[in-house]
Formats: sequence, C-alpha cells, structure tokens
Amino acid sequence: MYLMRLVLDKEIVDRNGHKAGKVNDLMLELHDDGALQVAAILTGPDSFVSLLPDWMDLATIWVRTSLLHLDPPDPIEIGWSHVTQIDVAVHIDLDRVKAGLLRTQEAVWKRWLKPLPFSER
Repeated sequence: MYLMRLVLDKEIVDRNGHKAGKVNDLMLELHDDGALQVAAILTGPDSFVSLLPDWMDLATIWVRTSLLHLDPPDPIEIGWSHVTQIDVAVHIDLDRVKAGLLRTQEAVWKRWLKPLPFSER
C-alpha cells in the first residue's frame, strides 16, 4: 500500500527529462507462493476508462474511434523494470514518443489542430 501511495498520480518523466503523463495505476503479478510483485505502471487516458460508468466508457470509445481514428482504448503499460528512480516524479529509461505515451496528443494534433490556420508546433 505504501508503494501505491508513493507512485500513484505522480508525473512520469522520460529519459530525456520530458513529461510523459501520470501514473494512473499499477499492475501487480501474483506468484505461486502468494507474493505480489509490481509488473508495470499503467498510464494514458485509457487506463481509467474501466472505472467510469458504462455510458462514459462508451462515449470515450466513440470519441477515440470516430473522432480521433484511434484503436479502442488500451492502457499504456510501462514495465516496472523501466522505472529508474522515484522522487517527486517517476523516472523511466524510455523515450516518451517511442513508448507511445503521446499517441492521443498526436492524434488530436493531426486530426483537429494541424489543419487550423496558423497552427504551428
């Protein structure tokens, strides 16, 4: 329980020092001896969809598939072995783009913002 309090809702920082989202949940692994071990951290806007009421879950799926042309939601899993440090943030040894941590932001940019006049990055 202490680990969850220490890690949940913390900012994720990639290996280049860029913000990459927040830790929304932890995936635990149950071993044969009954011990629990952290397998991964879950992040992304899709990691909490299952906690929403059914109608909000369906609305989220509709927005992703119809408006953003993304696959149905799946949380992004970052293996616990990629966590390098935990302080005010959770540091990982992955690049945020290559790990897929910006897929929703990129979809919003390409579909809705990039076509606008004077939009630049």
